Amino acid sequence: MSEPIQPTTANPSKPKKPWYKGLWWKIPLFLVGLLGLMNAISSAGPSVKNLPKCDAQEAEEMVKDAVKNGPMSKILNLEVLALKNVSTKSTTEEKVVCLATGITNAGDAKLIYDFEWINKERGQYIISVAEDL
Repeated sequence: MSEPIQPTTANPSKPKKPWYKGLWWKIPLFLVGLLGLMNAISSAGPSVKNLPKCDAQEAEEMVKDAVKNGPMSKILNLEVLALKNVSTKSTTEEKVVCLATGITNAGDAKLIYDFEWINKERGQYIISVAEDL
């Protein structure tokens, strides 16, 4: 009986990492974002007329707070330390969508976050954060 054919890899000198390696911290971050548990409401007051820009310091602080105060993040002790490679994905009058690499205490993660008005007259908007898959 002949031996089964073994698949070859593109780079045989570098062994391929098992699929589950490196996911231990990404899955909790994804679940926290997916379940919408990393939302924060800003009530800055009626003087606020525009949503924050993606690369504003205020936006980074809000992302950090939203992740830190999410229930799953508290259980997993997960927090965003800084954002890098920040860019704006889309902007409308009602919503700003941003992309960034979040430097967390568990490693880097690609994040998508947005600011959306819930009551523009009162200056209230919501921020949502999730891993950008």
